[in-house]
Amino acid sequence: MPDFPGREKEIGALRDHLTGSGATPICVISGQGGVGKSSLALRTAHEIAHH
Repeated sequence: MPDFPGREKEIGALRDHLTGSGATPICVISGQGGVGKSSLALRTAHEIAHH
């Protein structure tokens, strides 16, 4: 997956929440159309798939 500059903080927060211990995590990503919500979700999913 290509680099996703400028979203390291958001990717880190999602990764930490989704891979933490506890109940099944659920995350909501919201924002205006075209700002990269789907790209953020896919990038994070690819990153934690090997976790």
